[in-house]
Amino acid sequence: MSSSPDNPVSSVCWRRRILSPASISAVFAVSLWTATITAGINSGLELPVVHKDVNHHPWERVIPIFANNALAALSLYAGVVLLGTVSVLQTIVLGLFSGGAIHAAAAGLGTSQAIELLVPYFVFEALGLVVATWAGLLPITTLVIGYPFCDEPSPRGWRSRISLYINAVPRTVPLLALAMFFIMVGAVLEVAGGLPR
Repeated sequence: MSSSPDNPVSSVCWRRRILSPASISAVFAVSLWTATITAGINSGLELPVVHKDVNHHPWERVIPIFANNALAALSLYAGVVLLGTVSVLQTIVLGLFSGGAIHAAAAGLGTSQAIELLVPYFVFEALGLVVATWAGLLPITTLVIGYPFCDEPSPRGWRSRISLYINAVPRTVPLLALAMFFIMVGAVLEVAGGLPR
């Protein structure tokens, strides 16, 4: 296929690559998480802050920490079968809570100590949750946009759109696996950095 700007088919294909369901759902997921975490930080929510002990590394806690965060990721991923609604609602709840936790850590410990407390494990856990939201929103985004790939025509009826939704579900599985990988790395790093006694 020619990439000439005079070729209308090529122009449509280029726009569909940029505005693909995967890219739109990813941008929306990142934007929603950013907005809700920012709102949580600015909320002034007061949460208890527990100081970690950098010499305390109970490695048996890795699996429970992973399981707890994996359940949160699965609740975000549930949007795959619930038209993305659960993904949006859970992102708002978890984003506000995460932002409140960041605010509490910064207020209670100071910014530098809060960064030391949360980085790097929080970064990986947050990435995992963002990717889970992305996965949960991908099928509904595919249905709304109405095409899966740049070289396929838009469906003319809702039956065809529903088939797009169903066909998009398997494409979310690698995203869920990536989310779980990030969450596992986060759990390992959280224990490696030391836990409260």
